[in-house]
Amino acid sequence: VDDDRVSRKLMQRYLKRLKIDGTVIAEGGDAVSILEAAVDDGKPFSVVLLDVMMSGMDGKQVCQAIRAANLHLPVVATTGTTDVGCLRELVEEAGFTAILPKPFTQAELGSCV
Repeated sequence: VDDDRVSRKLMQRYLKRLKIDGTVIAEGGDAVSILEAAVDDGKPFSVVLLDVMMSGMDGKQVCQAIRAANLHLPVVATTGTTDVGCLRELVEEAGFTAILPKPFTQAELGSCV
């Protein structure tokens, strides 16, 4: 989930090269309903990569909504911040499973997922 078009295109390219079937979502507010629909269809996602800084519903709010909906899957924060306090808050308070610092390489993405 990333509101930046260039980041979404890069993510799609990386996932395709890694032979990983992925869905790229532009709006944080759409994420929970798409994740819930996938569970209902018997095809749940195995991981969510979620940009932290987005317009509208930000990554922290989306992660909290995912947790509140009892969707049990890893949620990885993708972020350009290096602020240790902010990173700790993302994991401890928002419920992110891990952090993938931006910019990341295709290999780093592959290792993460």
